[in-house]
Amino acid sequence: RLAQRAPQALKHLIGIYQAERDWEKAIENATRYEQVTDEPMGKLIGQFECELAERHRAAGRLDQARAAIERANAADAMSVRAGIIEGRLESDFGNDEAAVRAFERAARNDPDYLPEILPQLLKNYRIVGDLAGARAFLAEMAEHYRGIAPVLALSRLMEEQEGAGPARAYLGRQLKDRPSVRGESALIDLTLAEGADPVATLQDLKHITDQLLVRNPAYRCTRCGFGARTHHWQCPSCKEWGTVKPLLNYAVL
Repeated sequence: RLAQRAPQALKHLIGIYQAERDWEKAIENATRYEQVTDEPMGKLIGQFECELAERHRAAGRLDQARAAIERANAADAMSVRAGIIEGRLESDFGNDEAAVRAFERAARNDPDYLPEILPQLLKNYRIVGDLAGARAFLAEMAEHYRGIAPVLALSRLMEEQEGAGPARAYLGRQLKDRPSVRGESALIDLTLAEGADPVATLQDLKHITDQLLVRNPAYRCTRCGFGARTHHWQCPSCKEWGTVKPLLNYAVL
């Protein structure tokens, strides 16, 4: 009977330590629970290790943060959060090439988080002077991710390097397969920049589009449907971890 109660007690302790944000104890009890029940706990342990990594990063403890990230990856080899934290950590300390590798790995593990990853990743690409690499990566992501974020980022790089005309043509082609309000707004901007009949209708359309964007949530929980304007690793509504994701048509750039 004691053995039967042990898993329930461990699960209760995990909940307590999680609420208290005592991540070391939460990890310890989650590991014991996995050993007792053979129920995989890697994803949860990975999130707890990421919480530790965030704590160490905020305190400027590079080595401890890296160690926590390594443990998170060991617990959950597909942890997108560990890659994002690693990318931000390496960016903090000026290790931009390492940051690029970490962010790229995170994006490939779960392309749904691209809008969360791209702003800093593109900065890292610029610092290392590898815009060709940025364009190649964005083109790869556009093939495997149906959201608009990589397309918008690539069209901006094309505008910067080749001009508004080629960027507008590329974006127009992409929007046929993935219509997006944000994409339409960018297309209007490029049309105006190109000087191709910037009529009042386009300006009106842009105003309407911008108003629509303001009202839309940026993130939604895939478990309970909770919508939010900012990202949460733990859903404020259903309390599930790692389910609040950027919407497919959202790009923070």
